[in-house]
Amino acid sequence: MFRILSLFLLLISTNLLLSQGTNQSGHFKDFGIGSEPGNFMTYPELEIWASYQGWKVKPDQNFAGIKNSVCQMIGEEGIEFDLTKENLEKRAIYLYLELVHYQPSKYSTLPSRILKVYVNGIWKETVEIANGKNFQNPIMIRLDPSEFTDTKIKVRLEPFGPIQKGYFWGIWDAFLSNTKMDS
Repeated sequence: MFRILSLFLLLISTNLLLSQGTNQSGHFKDFGIGSEPGNFMTYPELEIWASYQGWKVKPDQNFAGIKNSVCQMIGEEGIEFDLTKENLEKRAIYLYLELVHYQPSKYSTLPSRILKVYVNGIWKETVEIANGKNFQNPIMIRLDPSEFTDTKIKVRLEPFGPIQKGYFWGIWDAFLSNTKMDS
């Protein structure tokens, strides 16, 4: 019943977003809207799952005006997606990734996990959770304009290490920007 209600609310919010003229653009990826098939979870579903693990989950933020509270879970095989740069300026471009961010409770710690980020097959960043170490959203990766092929890049997110069975990592949004966000 809860899943049916969540799906209904997702359909309503998707219709509202699309009716307001918000369409999937090449410079950002808002997972769940116009995305290809995948394992998606809404914030309420993820919140319930995290509570069973003894964790809390931070909601989808509104970085760059992108928010739909739907994430794509990243299985042990990883995920891949394309982003397109809107202009051909010869200056740095920043790739931002908003990952699902869990917080431990006083009764349950987060397991050690590693996620590797590749752009066009080249390793760019390692995101790690271990022994009180956690990341801050959004993850920022500086890209050189020469890394774009016909204004496009291919981003791959891949869990790393022997303990990466099943789902843990998830991504809310990904986007490109010409400006560096303040931390």
